[in-house]
Amino acid sequence: MSYGFNTETKSESTNKQFNPGIHSGVELESVEFKSPKKDGSGDPSLMFNFKGANGETFRHIEWAVGEQAADVEKSQQSLAKRVKHIITKFIPEEQAVLAGNSYAEFAQGVINLIGDNNKGKKVAIKLVYNDKGNLIFTKYVGFIALDAKDLRIGDKERITKTPIAPSNDDELMGAASDDIPF
Repeated sequence: MSYGFNTETKSESTNKQFNPGIHSGVELESVEFKSPKKDGSGDPSLMFNFKGANGETFRHIEWAVGEQAADVEKSQQSLAKRVKHIITKFIPEEQAVLAGNSYAEFAQGVINLIGDNNKGKKVAIKLVYNDKGNLIFTKYVGFIALDAKDLRIGDKERITKTPIAPSNDDELMGAASDDIPF
């Protein structure tokens, strides 16, 4: 078995991520209904794939509402509001009408409604950190607009990552590394 690399081996990712904050000149590259896992396993979800002016990417996923949700109807209404908030940036409000008997029907309806209406249209998006340190849209509407001046960062929205406290193992390793001469 042989190991190695050459001049064609890429050492940097070509996949740029957005920073937190408000970004303008963003395109909705695609809307898909498939598994978000790379291997294709798992339940399909509605995914909105965004691309920035400098090649940055962001994927917003709307998961199906599970029957175990505390308030299924309220969760479905919240999902519908977020999705309608997105699609009305690409189609007129009066055309944004949709009903489905299943999550799969709903997702396919969203894809059909947007169609090619996203092509060539630029929007502004707002990205914040959640409690786990992942970049997300806010859970409430106000995360996408036709113009960046229509978005704002709220007082309780996090745009800086909270550092994770070191574990005892990290502290021990730090203490031991003081002896290393370089």
